[in-house]
Amino acid sequence: MDEQSMENSESDLNLELETLRKRVIKAQKPLTIAIIGQHGCGKSSFLNTVMAVLRGEYHENALVGNFEDEGEHVTRRLTRYPKTRYLDESSVEDFTQKWPTFVDMMGFQNAGDEGVRKILDSIINGCFKDGTKLNTSLRNKRDVVDFLQQFYYGEEISRKVDRIIFVASAISKELPCELIRALVSQAMDGRRDVPIFGVLTHADKAEERDPDFEEKFKRSLGLNDQRFLLCSNYCDNIPPQENRVPRVEVPIARFLQQVLNPSRHVFQEKPDFVEYVRRLINVPLKVVLEYALFLLFFFLFTMKDFLPFLFILVLTMLLTKFSLMLSLHFWPENLNLGVGTMLRDARSNDFKQDSIFMKACVFSSSTGMLVCIIAVEVLLFLLWCGKGKSKNRQKSPELDISEPVMENSVAVVSFSERNKDLHLKIARSVISSFEIYQVYLGGMTNISTIGLPSKVCLVFVDKNERNIILETDVDVSRTRASFVEGQIKKGRTQVIVIYCQHAGSHNMTRLYDRSLGNINKQETLRQLQRQNRVLSIDTEFSDYQSNHLKTILNEALC
Repeated sequence: MDEQSMENSESDLNLELETLRKRVIKAQKPLTIAIIGQHGCGKSSFLNTVMAVLRGEYHENALVGNFEDEGEHVTRRLTRYPKTRYLDESSVEDFTQKWPTFVDMMGFQNAGDEGVRKILDSIINGCFKDGTKLNTSLRNKRDVVDFLQQFYYGEEISRKVDRIIFVASAISKELPCELIRALVSQAMDGRRDVPIFGVLTHADKAEERDPDFEEKFKRSLGLNDQRFLLCSNYCDNIPPQENRVPRVEVPIARFLQQVLNPSRHVFQEKPDFVEYVRRLINVPLKVVLEYALFLLFFFLFTMKDFLPFLFILVLTMLLTKFSLMLSLHFWPENLNLGVGTMLRDARSNDFKQDSIFMKACVFSSSTGMLVCIIAVEVLLFLLWCGKGKSKNRQKSPELDISEPVMENSVAVVSFSERNKDLHLKIARSVISSFEIYQVYLGGMTNISTIGLPSKVCLVFVDKNERNIILETDVDVSRTRASFVEGQIKKGRTQVIVIYCQHAGSHNMTRLYDRSLGNINKQETLRQLQRQNRVLSIDTEFSDYQSNHLKTILNEALC
């Protein structure tokens, strides 16, 4: 804790709170602020402290804690905290003002793969409702549904994130570079650039802090001093008290003034969506009809199933004729007018008040005709694709499908670029007479489909704070688990998982440390453990583990 924060008094706190209140009064709308960071960095504690600053007293709104041995999250769902959830209407002055909405969520791992980027993009653009399980949304991968949610939900504008606060622990040993790069790329993608702020918690543990960590953190997020905060939270070494603690709350109140500064704008492209659609479909109406009939006859005479397409053809002609008759009745002189122009004019206010009925008819008939044509063409295309696939399935027995030739070699797989050389060195200590391939999988996509030519694969996982060897269902990113599960499913490579740099596994007389709860909790690890293919080490194998590995390698490769 720096000297300035130690000198903060209650009068300083009152002054900063008054300045903060004025910022809220000047706000044009309630800002949505997302709190993002790794698991165990103090996100929820920081959020509770922020709410205590705004409310005037501490409450555990966001659940705090972790299950380190089991690798579990306390915060599992995306949770929104509007002012009604953290302010008391009867005790807070200016309750009716536009106080911000905070978004809390489960912690991310230090990963920047496609799944993490997709989740971050959806959070920033307000695609998730309150209470959404982020890991479930990632596993379902309903890309189209997630995209349409932005247009379907009525509150999508209020759910879009206006500020991002990235939280990390000042006593962390390693900067979450992969996660930070993923966040910055999604928050500053050019479509909607959202201001990013940074917070380092555990400022009170100065003796455990790396002096260079703060500068690395600020550089990685592109922060200046106004968008950075080094603070302590309630529930760390500073328990909540009945009286306010100025040395905790004053720095946070000053930081919130910068976060809520109305001069910081979210840059967002504002394309004229209606004009874009109008230009896209602005072709003469008769051309649309001619094109639709041409495609209809083309599919009809290239298919043998005549009767279903004849029925569709007749139905389409009847619907088209009805739509045309309705349009010509109200607007006979404008059949050659572009469809996009018709839709634009029909929804505009250029008509007189007595023509509202005509506007409704023209708009409904034109839109209905387009919808019918598109639906018919999509149906015909799907039927055509289905017929082509059925033909391919009939010919498939004639194809010569052969299994790839597997090599008598060992693949050494790493997910950390910094430690891949250490992994190779550890592997060479037990592999002397077989060829070794080094494989680095950091940042790769579709990782479950990767195929290896080696008969044996040593998967190295580095020590992490939650002792997660392979991710479970509660984790957002499942990079390591997806890779291992993919190799086991293929059944061509024998997989051995090695958890390394774990101090409790130094010179063991068994294969792994029994206190690692993830081995018993993760289904794939349980399967490998029953086959004696899970090991935990420090920086080298013990004699017992080395002999065990040599036995497996000799049986598989000799």
